This record gives sequence, C-alpha cells and structure tokens, in this order.
Amino acid sequence: MLERIRLKHPPAVLMLLFSQMFICSMLAMYLSGLSKDIGEERSVRVHEDINVAGISLGGLKEEEATEKLNQLVEKLNKTPLILTYGGRDYYLNKRDIEIKYDIPGTIREVTIVSQEMSGIMGIWKRWNGTLPSADLPLQVTFNRDRAASFIEELGRNINQPTRGVLGKVNGNRIILQPEQERIQIETDGTLDRLRKELQTFQHNYRTSIMVKKEPSKLGGEVIREIDTLFAEQKQIVNISTPDKLTNLKKAMQSLNGSVLLPGEKFSFNAKAGPFSFDNGYIPVKTGFREPDNPDGLAGGASQLASALYAAAVKSGLPVIERHAHLYVVDYAPPGLDAFVDGKEMDLRFVNNEKYPIYIHAEMKNNELRLALFGSKKAKKEVTLEVKEQKKLSPDTIVRSDPSLNTGQERIISQGTDGLRVKVYVTRKNAEGALKRELLSDDYYRPIPNIIASGPGKEGAVQSSGSAPDDSKGSSQSDIPPPSQSKETAESLAEKIKVQGNIIYLN
Repeated sequence: MLERIRLKHPPAVLMLLFSQMFICSMLAMYLSGLSKDIGEERSVRVHEDINVAGISLGGLKEEEATEKLNQLVEKLNKTPLILTYGGRDYYLNKRDIEIKYDIPGTIREVTIVSQEMSGIMGIWKRWNGTLPSADLPLQVTFNRDRAASFIEELGRNINQPTRGVLGKVNGNRIILQPEQERIQIETDGTLDRLRKELQTFQHNYRTSIMVKKEPSKLGGEVIREIDTLFAEQKQIVNISTPDKLTNLKKAMQSLNGSVLLPGEKFSFNAKAGPFSFDNGYIPVKTGFREPDNPDGLAGGASQLASALYAAAVKSGLPVIERHAHLYVVDYAPPGLDAFVDGKEMDLRFVNNEKYPIYIHAEMKNNELRLALFGSKKAKKEVTLEVKEQKKLSPDTIVRSDPSLNTGQERIISQGTDGLRVKVYVTRKNAEGALKRELLSDDYYRPIPNIIASGPGKEGAVQSSGSAPDDSKGSSQSDIPPPSQSKETAESLAEKIKVQGNIIYLN
C-alpha cells in the first residue's frame, strides 16, 4: 500500500516525513528544557524544584540565582555562629576559622542538577530511582583545625569524668547522690555538624555540640532503697606508725563509697589492691620480729579488711573467703580479724539481697569506722558470740650477750599469749526460727619473749608453747617451719639449747 502511495504521490510522502521529523525534534527540545516558546530568546533556567540552603532558586536564570545566593551569604556574614550544649551558647569567631563560601561552584552544581532533573534525562532518572536531590548545600570551606581547637577548649567546661555515688553519713543516717555519668565531647562529630550547618543554614547558624555519654549504673532508681544502717565496726588506729596510717587511708579511699549490687561478689584485693608503691601504698619489710605487720603494709590494709569483715558478718552477708592472722593483732578482736596480702589471701563476700549495699569508711579522732548501709526491707538481726577455747603461753628465747655479766638479763621484747577462739553466729533461717552456727575456729600463735642474758646458761630441748593437735582454725592453720639442710640443722643444734619453754641462743 505504502509502495503504491510512494510511486503515485512522491511529494506527499516527503512532506509527511518532514513533518514527523520536525514534530519529534520540537518535542525532544521541549522535554529537554532547551527551548522555550517560539520567538522567545533561548535562556537556561534553574529547575523549579531546586533549593540551596533552604532558599528556592526554581525558575531563576543563572544571574538571578547568583544574586540571590550572594544576598544569603551577606545575611550569614551578619549572623553569629553559635555552638550550643546544655542550654548554654558558645560563640565561634567566624574570622578565626576562615569561613569562605563558593558561590560560582554552587551555581555550577545547580546547573548540573537542573539538567539531570529535566527532559528525557530527568524522566529516565526518575524511572530508575537515580534522580538527584533537589535540596542542595552551599559550597563552603573553613579551617577545620582551628575549629577543632575551639571545640576541644570547650571540653574543659563540658567534659566530666565518671564519679561514684556520693554519700553523706551522719551517725545512722545516710543521704546519697547518684553516680555521675561520664561525658566527653566528640570533636569530629561536632565538626561534621558545624559543616552541615554552614552549608544548609537549617538552624539559623546554631550547632549543637556532640558528646559521648556513658550512662551510670548507679542512678537514683538503684540507690534510693539504701536508707538503713545494717552494721558497723569501730577500731582504734595507732597513729604512731606513719606508714601504717598512710596505707590505711589509701585503702579507705578505695573502699569508701563502693556500692555492691544485688548478687555481686566483693573482693577486698580487687577493690583496694594492688598493694604496691605505684598504687600509693608503702611496702614494709616484715619478719618474725614484726608479727603485727603480717600483710607487708604495717597492718594498714588488714586493719580495714578486719573492720569490713566484722561489719559484713554482723549484716548477715555470706562470707566466701577470709583468713585469720598468724598472731593476735591489736586492732581487731580475735576471731573477727581478716588478713589480706593482695595475692592469695583475700576477703570476699557476696550481697545475697535484692537491694544494693553501700560501704562507708571514715576516720575521726584516731578511730576507724566502717559501716554498711542497705535497704530497711533487707535488714537482718544477727548476733555474734566469740568464745575463747584455749590460751597458749609463749616460749622465751634467750640470746647470749657477752656485754652482760654472768646471770644478768635484759628483756628485748615482751611476748604475748596464743589463742584458740571460736565464733558463733545466730540469725533467723528461712522459716523465721533462730539458728546458731559456727562461723570460724581460729588459732593464733603465741609470740615468744625475747631476752638477752650473760654467758653461762645451758639447757635441754623442750617447748611448752606448741599448738594443740586440734588447733587448726576454719581458715588459717599452722604454718610449718621452712625446710633446712642437714648441715644447717646440725649447725643450729650446736647454737640452740632449750630448757622447759626457754630457748637459749649462742
């Protein structure tokens, strides 16, 4: 059919083809946004949906869009740049950080996006989901290092370290302030927010400072139940030993304000240790002549551990590890002491209640007070009974002293008796009935008398201060003497002679 028309009417066919080409070309030009009404001078305009920093540039010519952006920058230059946090404003000097807006670069980006959103290209990008955003930022540069320095300087006012629960104790009453969460300025995050505000002017040149917070575990909801004194233990502190006092205060700082959550286990060594010089403690060389300094810290840490042990037992808390001293100490009743060394020997107990427990340690007028506070709902009535089972007389060690006359003696140190004591605890069981249980069975070695004597005394081997066969305590047993070689033993035998409970040393 078409072949016949082409042969019979060639001019008509040519006219039809020309009309189709013209119509398709005009349609393509219209859809691509490259033409306007016939007779109107060609001019590129911004796509009607485009905004820059919240300012609409739709339908404007390039010159008009440039002028409108210049007006916006002029307004920004008169607007203070502010960083905000916690209701406070911090003004940032724009000259110091060298803010520079790039209007020509912004217009070039506007033109590119306008073309991508117009005509056949725009239809194609809408169809495949790659159409660019019509909300464009102002292109801007600033001195990031100077801005970072300003933000980090603000950290002195904003940053805050983690702080434990603060307790104000007055006798049996306690008022607690919740734990303080840790706050740290995020410099890079704040700089990114600042750049975005400079580009978009979304918040009238106000930028919120970004911070990192570590939420506290001991907030008001956790500690509000702590309102009652469970138990306390008081001890006299010997201030004549400066090192002991220093170590005691250091250990108190570590323990005071500690909160034991429900089900949590407490370790004295973990909380107060390590007992080293680097950690603020003063190590003290100990030995047989210093039996009252068994923990290597002049008794400082062990005195606090002893007070804590007694308070924990009086509060009815289960003790899972405790060690008695080798000898009776002057700061704690026998049976209610606790020896710690920062290593194998520890004091551990557990909070088996549904509410937290607060540890308070203070020293006034040379008196140490350690108190445990908890919920009134969990307070228990506990009775302790300390029974002395046997007293062990000390041996006497006599040292030969050529400077003394024959038969003349001089006391070097006064010994103390050894003890075996049992501690019983009485409390209500699950059925509400009182139950008496053995808490500990401890043996404390006697400390020998040491005297100097003039030459001439001799004797036969015998000691009356040995521990009885059943002297092992619940947590501290006799320590065997160190092993010696045959040669050393024979040498010592020549120098030591014993008569009764008196040991003579040559």
